[in-house]
Amino acid sequence: MVLVGKEEFENIISLLLNVDKELDELKTYAEKARREILELAKSEAIIAKEVALKNVRVVADEMVKQAQSEARAEAERVLEKNKELLTKLKARIEGKLNDAIQFTIDVLLGKKEII
Repeated sequence: MVLVGKEEFENIISLLLNVDKELDELKTYAEKARREILELAKSEAIIAKEVALKNVRVVADEMVKQAQSEARAEAERVLEKNKELLTKLKARIEGKLNDAIQFTIDVLLGKKEII
């Protein structure tokens, strides 16, 4: 066992108290740094979320525009097809109507008989 004098003992106690104080300060600093890092990470996460949402909106808008364009093209194609069918139907109706008129005229003129 080593014996130390009162002065050395007081120096050791003082040194230990200083070390303890510095450790407390380091703990406080480390906690403050941890909070700042968490706050920075939170801010970065918010920014990343906003960027991601903006990108999603852009993609969604593009998809909607493309779908609208495709729907317009399909609607125009269907309308054109319907116009063609209506034109053909009109021609058939006019033809049948002309046939009926001609038949009526022929009956009235005695060229044909209704049996």
